[in-house]
Amino acid sequence: MAVANSPARFIVCVCGRRWGKTVTGIHRCIKGALESPGTIYFWVGPNYGVITNSRAWPMLKQLVSQIPGCEVRESDRMVIFPNGSEFWIKSADNPDSLRGPKLSGVVLDESSQIREETWTQVLRPALMDLQGWALFIGTPKGKNWVYQLYQKAENTPGWARFKATTYDNPYISIAEI
Repeated sequence: MAVANSPARFIVCVCGRRWGKTVTGIHRCIKGALESPGTIYFWVGPNYGVITNSRAWPMLKQLVSQIPGCEVRESDRMVIFPNGSEFWIKSADNPDSLRGPKLSGVVLDESSQIREETWTQVLRPALMDLQGWALFIGTPKGKNWVYQLYQKAENTPGWARFKATTYDNPYISIAEI
């Protein structure tokens, strides 16, 4: 709930397994799409393999099936809301394929596996027009560019950071870990 309720524009959420990172990202995008007609949201995974194995697309389809008038385009992995907003599940395999739209929000799933240039040269500029937000989610992966964002978020206005281990998760048995 702390991540979901954070007023920060840019959020770095590095947590262990089953912390609800995907649920939080999906809900943030759906909420934005419903509240702001004609807006566009991206869910970006590092590659099609990660996207295919992610719970994001099945969860998105299940949730929007409860919203009358939503159109699900399976082949495009996109949802069009009755108010004209769009939510796309995309791959960062080819960063140029992410160019074009003005984004109101983006979730970078397993963000540490996405090339930094995809963020700095493609997605961040796409957020400028509408002052859109970004949520970086994933499990820890060493001291890479997402680690640097995590460090930056501690003292940068408009940024927030969250961290929790799998051991901290009350729903996972310590014996299982």
